[in-house]
Amino acid sequence: MAIPTLSGSVELNDKTIDAVITEGGAGVYILGPNGVKGGVYVRLVGRSDVNLRARLKQHVGRHSHFVYSYADSPLAAFQAECRLYHYYDPSENAGHPVRPRNADWRCPGCALFDEPRRFSEEQAGF
Repeated sequence: MAIPTLSGSVELNDKTIDAVITEGGAGVYILGPNGVKGGVYVRLVGRSDVNLRARLKQHVGRHSHFVYSYADSPLAAFQAECRLYHYYDPSENAGHPVRPRNADWRCPGCALFDEPRRFSEEQAGF
């Protein structure tokens, strides 16, 4: 399973995010302390399906550095996040990356989503 090519380490603050993230849209990222050889020590893997810049700004103050990669689509961002998650097993991720509510996307690294999603036809009794 090939993992996505990521940028070099970038300081995680509003100014550098604005300077570095020049494209809108989907992407993946890794957060953590600055590492060796231009990377970061992986603590958290994440993605944005619509606005990578805005998503990264939500993490300012929680970690010192990030690496990132743009994605061609929300599906590509989900698949890249899954690959990074399985490769690095980040300590601060609460669990497997989630997919959008009505998407039947499958993880390229495990069988978690191999069963088609079934929606109950029963009405909830609230």
